[in-house]
Amino acid sequence: MYLETNDLGESYVIFETLNARGKDLEISDLLKNYVFSKAEGNLPTVQVKWQRLTNELSGFDLTKYIRYYWNARYGLVREKDLYREISATITTPKESADFVTDLNGCATYYHDILMPDSCDMYDDKDIIAHLSALKMLRAVTFIPILLALEMQKDFFTAKNKADILQAIETYIVRNATIAGKTANFTEKFFATIAHDIYTQKYLTTDTIIDKIKSGMISDMDFYNSFYTFTTKTTAYIRYILIMIHNYLDKNHEINRNPSQVNIEHIMPKNSDQWEIDAKTRDAYLWRLGNLALLDDKLNKKASNQPFEDKKKLYAKSLIHPNQELANYSRWTSQEIENRQKKLAEIALKIWC
Repeated sequence: MYLETNDLGESYVIFETLNARGKDLEISDLLKNYVFSKAEGNLPTVQVKWQRLTNELSGFDLTKYIRYYWNARYGLVREKDLYREISATITTPKESADFVTDLNGCATYYHDILMPDSCDMYDDKDIIAHLSALKMLRAVTFIPILLALEMQKDFFTAKNKADILQAIETYIVRNATIAGKTANFTEKFFATIAHDIYTQKYLTTDTIIDKIKSGMISDMDFYNSFYTFTTKTTAYIRYILIMIHNYLDKNHEINRNPSQVNIEHIMPKNSDQWEIDAKTRDAYLWRLGNLALLDDKLNKKASNQPFEDKKKLYAKSLIHPNQELANYSRWTSQEIENRQKKLAEIALKIWC
């Protein structure tokens, strides 16, 4: 959509009025209108580059991308303030042209961050692995940091980026996934780091990683949060159990296909063969200590069987954490807590 108005204030009034009435008008539409109006003699080039940007990020939220890019360069700005910030900064034909050029320069990286399974720019396996993990964790607040690294790519190698992404992944697991800290602080924290990278305040990997680690919760807080962790978010469960397996058994990779490797409730949801009162089942069913990844065929056999029968199947599993389950003689809330305590001790070694 291209709004026809020569007055900046009028454009914004139109934008806010249409949004208030529920019309489908994005901030990116208004920004396009604005940069076109400032392009003057550069207009044909700016229009071509904006179309290229739109094509590159077809299917993605362009406003979100522009905000991540802006956060990387200038620090945190909320979406509702994005138009005002950009229109106050981009005021000349050259700045308009440069802005669209720079957006194009980072667009493919943004695509790869959101779609690590089909990267166009990244070919480093460690970078792709961390991006895939962050996608499983539903993390997006880190995006300005990676965009800033690409803006200063002469200072950072692929290994540098992978190491920084590993620190980010650890931060996300500890603070967000396990401890449940709100995204607001993290977004501001990461945007500040990204801006400091862009302005060349931080130009070494160690400095950036140290800064990321400075915002992590303490080991004690992480352990305590992990020990009581409960979630129904299957992506989190799969990620955590896969990482624990990989730590314990580096020679056997788990099949990550959810249709072939299922999430198993050791204490089942429903069963006449288990003496489970409703209160205990509700409290412990989704505790991490009661969950396992299990081959689909074994999972179907286990189903709601008594624990004595289930543990024989766990012993056959190639997934390392399952084999230890065969050592238990019974499975009650106490065993679930004991197992989760052991998993918390391992977690401290993985996400450190």
